[in-house]
Amino acid sequence: MVRTPLFALTAFILSVLGLARGWAQETPCAFNISSVGFPHEKSGPFTAVFKTTFEHKLADGNQINTTTLTRLAQDASGRVFQEGQAGCYVSQNGQRLPRYRISINDRKAKIMSSWATGEDAQRLINISHYPDSAAVMKASEGNATSKPSMPQQNVYQLETKFERLGTRAFDGIAATGTRRTRVIPSGEEGNSQPIETVNEVWFSEDLGLAVMTITDDPRSGRTVTQLAEIKKGDPDPALFKPPSDYAIIEQGSTVITPAQNSGEAQGH
Repeated sequence: MVRTPLFALTAFILSVLGLARGWAQETPCAFNISSVGFPHEKSGPFTAVFKTTFEHKLADGNQINTTTLTRLAQDASGRVFQEGQAGCYVSQNGQRLPRYRISINDRKAKIMSSWATGEDAQRLINISHYPDSAAVMKASEGNATSKPSMPQQNVYQLETKFERLGTRAFDGIAATGTRRTRVIPSGEEGNSQPIETVNEVWFSEDLGLAVMTITDDPRSGRTVTQLAEIKKGDPDPALFKPPSDYAIIEQGSTVITPAQNSGEAQGH
């Protein structure tokens, strides 16, 4: 499968780390509809792969089944790399190839950088800056005083069951599970029978994020995102380097040309 140079580099790095198994299982032209979130800094450096499967049975017997992977890494400084599939494009030779979206979250510099890969991708690095926490707090206080809150009322009462599932390991990472089952009564959404939805989460205190989530809803299908592989230790620094031939768009529409792009997107 043809990949852009950056993605090929990523594939090589993760294959060396033993984290590239199952890449060929990804569904062409699928969107990775699940976000794996961000680990807390105290979890230390690591490189991981999360696998998301989606299943939906249609009324006519047809089925939709997709598989996508998310690559996640954190370095010693707390920067977080995340890469996931975002649909596909048709290459110059007529092949349908996956498009990927990469983001770098630099919490210390308070900068988020993101870009896409693929022949048809805009060669742009989008950079946004975290808002000042004091300004956000002040704005929220202003909204609170100017807009009195209205009491919220449930349209209908859901029957809810909460379960604690204990502890289990995912590729050596311990996680604690909970399951919440909700039942929508008959007639509340035009349904002739009750609708049962399930949300299951396995959370790792070590990583500070969920290592498996299950969302099962007969109206929208079943989505499972699970930690497939993880390797503790420093990821390759190349993962955090943006493409040198991409232009940079700063928050506020400031454009830095590729010739000027000499590491500004990393915030260092």
